[in-house]
Amino acid sequence: MGRKIRVQYYGALYHVTHKGRRDIFLEDEDKLHLLGILSDVKDNFDFKLMAYCIMDNKYDLLIKTHNISISKVIQRVNMIYAKYFNDKYKRKGPVFGGRYESNIVISEDVLLNVIKYIHMIPLYERKVSSTYEYKWTSDFLYRTNIGSLVDIDYLLDILALERHDAIRIYESLMDKAVGEAEPIKWYYDKEKDILEHKKRNINLDDVLLKVCGNESDFQLIKNGSKKSHLMHYKEGYIKESSELGFKSIDIGQNIGISDRAVRKYLLRLRGN
Repeated sequence: MGRKIRVQYYGALYHVTHKGRRDIFLEDEDKLHLLGILSDVKDNFDFKLMAYCIMDNKYDLLIKTHNISISKVIQRVNMIYAKYFNDKYKRKGPVFGGRYESNIVISEDVLLNVIKYIHMIPLYERKVSSTYEYKWTSDFLYRTNIGSLVDIDYLLDILALERHDAIRIYESLMDKAVGEAEPIKWYYDKEKDILEHKKRNINLDDVLLKVCGNESDFQLIKNGSKKSHLMHYKEGYIKESSELGFKSIDIGQNIGISDRAVRKYLLRLRGN
């Protein structure tokens, strides 16, 4: 039976996990070398790194591609690291075990949960008692507002308009007590549902009309009316559109408001 074809979209966000055939990051130097490889590959390939976690036997990456497929990015990173590992430890053969796992992340709410999941992997595996104790995730980059290797702006701009507020919200989310690993598969099942909606060509006007329930209020909102009774419909439209994976800038443009205003609505709806 042939391999299942990967679903790939240019401009998509991917949570990638690849395990080694054995422990493949034997020293801190090895983990640091992988980060160096990611930095170099980013300079030559068109993608953004949103989060990472490097454990002894695997890595987890959250990558946003642009004009290149995710498979080319991962193949390049793995090829360079495998050569480094085999040369350093005088070994031969494959370093990574089988194919990498990848899941598409679409909506902003799921993006937040995936980054939280990646940063909490060391907790789930009982390596540390808090995220900031483990130095081989991108958690500290978000906490300290360092955006060189990792594009921290994408998430922090969603959490709050002011950076210090965004970092405070991020830290409160990361520092909550954690029990067993959250079932990350649930989030990806939700994303698959979103993709199915998009396949059925649901557009933003469809969402707005559904929320309004009548043509007259739909037209008022589309024409920029600021009548108070429309606020409830606008909030419902923004919430549902966001959950369906539409971007803030597109949600706003469809009803004549800025993406900044959309983010304000979402922050209020989330209670932040």
